[in-house]
Amino acid sequence: YKMLLYFLESDFNLNDDYTYKLEDARQFYIRREILRAIASHTCSDAYNMHLTTFSSLLFLCDELQEWGRKTWHELYTGLSESSITLEINCFPDKLVDVTETINMNNIQNTGLIVENICRAFERQYSLYKTTFRDGQYTSMRDFDLKKTMKYKLPDEQAEKREIVVQYELLQSTGGHFIVDLSEVKDEKKRTEFREKINEKLREKMYKTDLQIR
Repeated sequence: YKMLLYFLESDFNLNDDYTYKLEDARQFYIRREILRAIASHTCSDAYNMHLTTFSSLLFLCDELQEWGRKTWHELYTGLSESSITLEINCFPDKLVDVTETINMNNIQNTGLIVENICRAFERQYSLYKTTFRDGQYTSMRDFDLKKTMKYKLPDEQAEKREIVVQYELLQSTGGHFIVDLSEVKDEKKRTEFREKINEKLREKMYKTDLQIR
């Protein structure tokens, strides 16, 4: 059946002695949650406690789809829209687990690859640390968020290479932000990536939160 029947200003009665019928009250609370979600989902002052609220779902939908607010040129250089795909691995009421794959196999410049990774990491880190920051009732937050970003690099002979960036915001153990270079098998290249990423992020506030493996 329909959860929300209508959305009409005249439904609100300001008389102190007015008593809502059960269905009127139910509709009022639904409308209130919808309006709060619309008002708060882009507000960095608000943070989400439960995954099943309208505001959390709206935030996650915006995060996963982006709604075209940023062009791919602003977020990544040398890529087209078709270079990025997203897969939702898990989405029950206590866990969101998604994987974003960024195909960079046409980019040979190591510096440009690192620039793209660090720019995207900085944006994701800032968004997640703000939205899921510590607050008065943080201990009541009852869901986990995991996002994996796989950067597919140019093949080296027959070897497939990728850099994996993991964001884990866990209610039990806190946040983890990891850059995993283990799939870059060439030791010299792996060292080059590690040094360039370290250099790029050295002065950033989140340097101490980041693990590079």
